[in-house]
Amino acid sequence: MKKINDDIAKAFEKCLQAVSLGELSKRTGVGKKTLRRFSDRKGKYAPSDTLRQIYPEIRRYILLKEAEVNEVRPVRIGSAPRMGHYLDDLNSDEKVLIDTFSSLRKDDRRAFTADFTDAVRKEDVVMTEIKELSSEENNILSLFRAIKAEYREEFLMNVVDCAVEEMKKRRKEF
Repeated sequence: MKKINDDIAKAFEKCLQAVSLGELSKRTGVGKKTLRRFSDRKGKYAPSDTLRQIYPEIRRYILLKEAEVNEVRPVRIGSAPRMGHYLDDLNSDEKVLIDTFSSLRKDDRRAFTADFTDAVRKEDVVMTEIKELSSEENNILSLFRAIKAEYREEFLMNVVDCAVEEMKKRRKEF
């Protein structure tokens, strides 16, 4: 059980000014009776699961105090997003590939490079030379482009999944 503080109660009231109780119930999956109890401020506590369901709808109405702002911002892990005219030559999958591949540990990058190499015929690989990318990034991009179109998404999702797990591990270190 979590206490419903004034900030949450006020945010809930503001939310109900924007949408009806019925609409909020549909969006959150929380019953009208429970929502009405919150709107009437009859309950001072709510189950954590219920608040988790409601929170996405009321969060824009919560005003953060100055002291809380630093607590809300996540720590950046990895390099800042890339910017530059060279990105215009890449499609969205290629941009995702380069950013996620670059965030991997060296061993994982080697493993994915080997997997990509095994998936293509050597004669199908046309080496890219984008000067803003490292030789390793140019290599993986070239290999990715040589993979048959119907298999690219699967290869890309494997890299993304690995990068997500790596970021989760790094976040735990903070």
